[in-house]
Amino acid sequence: MGRWRFGYVNAETPGEGVYAVDTYAEAKFDQIKVYTQIQPDVLRAMADEAHRRGLTVTGHVPAAINAVEGIDDGMDQINHLQFVIRAMNPDGGVGPVDLQSELSKKVIALLKERQIVVDPTLSWGEMAGRPKNVDVASFEPGIRAAAVYAGFEVSNVGVPAEEGAEFRERMETNRKVLNALYEAGVPIVAGSDTGLIGYGLDRELELYVQAGMSPMAAIQSATIVPARAMKKAAETGSVEVGKRADLVLVNGNPLTNISDIRRVVSVVKDGRMYDSKALGRSVGFNR
Repeated sequence: MGRWRFGYVNAETPGEGVYAVDTYAEAKFDQIKVYTQIQPDVLRAMADEAHRRGLTVTGHVPAAINAVEGIDDGMDQINHLQFVIRAMNPDGGVGPVDLQSELSKKVIALLKERQIVVDPTLSWGEMAGRPKNVDVASFEPGIRAAAVYAGFEVSNVGVPAEEGAEFRERMETNRKVLNALYEAGVPIVAGSDTGLIGYGLDRELELYVQAGMSPMAAIQSATIVPARAMKKAAETGSVEVGKRADLVLVNGNPLTNISDIRRVVSVVKDGRMYDSKALGRSVGFNR
């Protein structure tokens, strides 16, 4: 962020891809993220160089291939569950998945065997795919607090009201696929992608529990699991002597009700305790 933020670069040839990886590696980045526009030969060159330099490769599966091919080309992680779902469907679509099909079983077995980290971003799918006649606050109460923060606006996000059945079908498919990955032992990390700071992550964890993850597993998907994925577990990701850990104190027990994770009372940062609501008001949140 800030002066350390590099933004993105276009890499149209393997050589340009390798140069980009080396640039980020020299700047002490830990990971390379790729997007759908990248060509498979460029992905392979970047992944080879990233792994040689000790970096992992995450991102969107390139449009020219599917998730299985992306993993074969060197991807260590996949952002957005839709890419996994597409690989499970013979037509490459995001519709309902037959989890008992040989194709689905092959994809899940590969993710488990290679320990490919999946960042589902279910909350973004819910936010962007909801019918516009569904009030965001009905599933994301944090919108009330954040609506005035940095002009957060969702009025242009969503689908026509008549697509409600398709939306519910997609959400159910997401839940079933996520549960299958979790039960198989595929590493799941929480990334909201909604841009709704703080609250988006709360919603992501709620959706994981709805999908069948235990509350503890959902919380770990935002703490120790990503620390392991980023090779930082020796220094962060859990509350242990000698590790870095910022803490939140909540009024409730998220292990019995995951939504209690929203009820933050205090934040502990660098050994100092802060009032959560006062912090929120100081940067524009209205509650």
